[in-house]
Amino acid sequence: MIVIGLLSAWFFVRYQALKIERGRKRDADAYSIGKALVSYMHKHNGAIPPSLSDLEFEHVDVDVSPFQLLQPGAKMSKSSPGGSLDLLAPIKGSVKKIKSAVTDAEREIRYDEAAKPGVSNLLSLLSVFTGTPIPTLEKQYEGKGYGDLKGDLADVWVAFVEPLQARVADYLNDQGELDKVLASGAVRARVVADATVAAVYDKVGLLPG
Repeated sequence: MIVIGLLSAWFFVRYQALKIERGRKRDADAYSIGKALVSYMHKHNGAIPPSLSDLEFEHVDVDVSPFQLLQPGAKMSKSSPGGSLDLLAPIKGSVKKIKSAVTDAEREIRYDEAAKPGVSNLLSLLSVFTGTPIPTLEKQYEGKGYGDLKGDLADVWVAFVEPLQARVADYLNDQGELDKVLASGAVRARVVADATVAAVYDKVGLLPG
């Protein structure tokens, strides 16, 4: 775990990936190691340029952390595929999961994580996909049932996933275009990484490999 932490920390510093989702402990630990690493190397013989020693890692809040559809108290995970949604999975299967999502014995559609975790999870997902605030959704669903909520979420899921899957299929069916996209991304990342590594090598006195 120590080695993984150090490698992750160096990755963050080398590519200057300075944003981290709030609450992701593993990344937060790696960022802490990265900051300590940069600070130590800068303090000892100026091994890190001042511009790098001043790196600030920023916590970023995300709109929603989705929970499992069949077990709303647990977050979606590949280890529990039955209650999770996969962007590249067959659409019919995902729609069936949404419509089979666990709710509760009531009928009122309102956001209450403690009393109604399943319904709250569905409202959160619908809010993210439609850009509609949850309070607005609550008003829109007054007098409606859980079937309406699930059906609407299934519809917006399909509308989001269909073009995404089509785009992915286009890339996978055109190896040449996929290679171009990957190469372009690698070039952009290398520009940042090479500048960081070159600056460190220059300070330490090492010759580029």
